[in-house]
Amino acid sequence: MNRKILFFKNDFVAKENQFFKFVGLKQFAPKDFLIMDLRNAITKGISGVSFYRLLENAEGVDYLYRNQNKEYLALCRRFCDYAKKFDALVMFDYNFIHPNILMSDLKKLTKIFSFVDDPYSTYSRGLNYSQFFDGSIYISPTYLDQISMRKFLLSSNNKNIYWMPLVKPDLKKIEFQELIERKKNYLFYVGAPTYKKYDLLRSSYKVCKEKGIDFKLYGNWGIFGLQGFYAPLFKESIFLKRVKKIKTKDYSELHLNGLAGLNMHCSGFDSESGNMRTYELASHACISISFQKKENEKIFPSETGIYLNHPEELGPVWEEVSKSSNKFKEIVRERYEFFWNNYSPELLYERLFDWIMSLKK
Repeated sequence: MNRKILFFKNDFVAKENQFFKFVGLKQFAPKDFLIMDLRNAITKGISGVSFYRLLENAEGVDYLYRNQNKEYLALCRRFCDYAKKFDALVMFDYNFIHPNILMSDLKKLTKIFSFVDDPYSTYSRGLNYSQFFDGSIYISPTYLDQISMRKFLLSSNNKNIYWMPLVKPDLKKIEFQELIERKKNYLFYVGAPTYKKYDLLRSSYKVCKEKGIDFKLYGNWGIFGLQGFYAPLFKESIFLKRVKKIKTKDYSELHLNGLAGLNMHCSGFDSESGNMRTYELASHACISISFQKKENEKIFPSETGIYLNHPEELGPVWEEVSKSSNKFKEIVRERYEFFWNNYSPELLYERLFDWIMSLKK
C-alpha cells in the first residue's frame, strides 16, 4: 500500500509531495477520443459529441454509464485500479466516476469530494455526487448571502466537512523584500469573464487606459480571445480587445513582478472570497483590489485589501498607491505574513492529510 492519498484534478500534471500524489485525467484517458453518437450530437449539439465534455457533469456521466460506453468503462477501470493502491482518494475538480462504480469498485477506499470555488459546478456536478463520498471539502466560505457553505452542506446530508483554502501545493516562498524589489508599476488580472466579471473587466480596462494605468489582462476568453468583439450578439457591451491566454511561466512572472492584482469572484457576494487568486496575490506580496464592500474575514483581515464599489474608483486609488508606497507596503506585508503563517502549502496539506486519515475505513 502506498502511504499517500491520491488527489485528482482534471488538469493536473502528475506530481507529488510527502502526503499526496496529484494526477489529472490525461493519465487515464486517450487524448483524441470522441464519442461519435449521432443521437447525442442531435440532442446536445457539439458539446454532446465530446467525450470529455460528457465527463464534466452528472448528466453526461450517467449517459455514458447507462449506455455502457466501452471507452468510458475502460477509463473508469484504469482509474479505479490505480486508486486502489492508495489510502484514500480526493476528487477535486469534478467527479467522473458513476455512483454505481464508486460503490462497487471503490467501496473499501476512503473517498473525499471537493466543492470548488464555483457555484455552477456545485449545483451541476457537486451535490449530485457528494452523498456517495465519505467526506466533503469546500473552498469558499459561501456562495449564498444567507447561509455559510458549511451549513449548506450539512443541510444537504454531508456529515464530514472540511474547509480547504485553495492554495497550489507546489507554491514556493520568496522572501518579502526580494518580492518588493521586483515590483513594477502595473495592475493585472488572469481569468475568464464569467458572471459579473465581463462588465467589471471591460470597465476597468477602459478606466486604466484613460488614466494611463498599465493593466495587463489575460485569460481563457471565448472565440480565440475575441469574445468582447462579439459581445453585442449576447446582449453585452462591446470590448475591442483580444484577451490572450498566458503560459505558466509568464503567469508566475506576472505575479512576481506585478504591483497589484484585481481579485474578483464568481457570484459577487461579499462573503465569497475563496478563489485561488485571493491566496496567490497575498503569497506574492501583491496589493489585492476587490469589487466588494469588504472581504470575508474568515480568510484575511479586511484592512489588508483595497475594496472598490466601481471601476471608476481605480484612478484615484492607483494615484494614492503611487504616492503612498510605504503605507501600502505595510498593508501588503501584513497580508503576505498572514498567508505564510496560516496558509503555507506544507501546513495546509498536512492538515488535510490528517483529517482524511481520521476518516479512513
